Amino acid sequence: MKSSYNKYGALPHNRCVVAACQIECTAELKGNISLYLEELSRIFFKKSNMLAKEQWWLSTFYSFCIQSRVKKLLIALETEQSDGGFDACREYLQLPIKLFIAVSNKYDPLLVVALECTYIFERLAVDAYNWEANGISGSAEYLRKLFANSEEHESTPSAEQHGFSQEIIEID
Repeated sequence: MKSSYNKYGALPHNRCVVAACQIECTAELKGNISLYLEELSRIFFKKSNMLAKEQWWLSTFYSFCIQSRVKKLLIALETEQSDGGFDACREYLQLPIKLFIAVSNKYDPLLVVALECTYIFERLAVDAYNWEANGISGSAEYLRKLFANSEEHESTPSAEQHGFSQEIIEID
């Protein structure tokens, strides 16, 4: 029997059906992921956004950075609860990342030297000043490394590099 965990220990999935998990935190996670994907689709496929990347590119890029942490947590949950063979979480957002990179084409405001004073904090947040030294050629490569699967983690930028803690904070 698969189970989920909260601060009190294991929660059995025996009340769950294939279509819906009855454990509130898992069901809420699924709902939030669905909302994120709907908004991402709306941004990607809005005609005006294809012409003016400046209006949506940076927020979408950072949303992917945040979602890379979600992917790692999903993989951890899947590994803990799965009896093997199911790797859907490893593919989390792979297609949208590829679409974002393709739509971005050569647009990468984090690399534009002329606007350096405009994007100081944005560059610091993703350690863009050290990308070249770390073998990262731009935002597209950064996202590829963030979303690389476990066998490729050696080259993935770590949270500690960016001043984030690895500890998981429990919210009641």
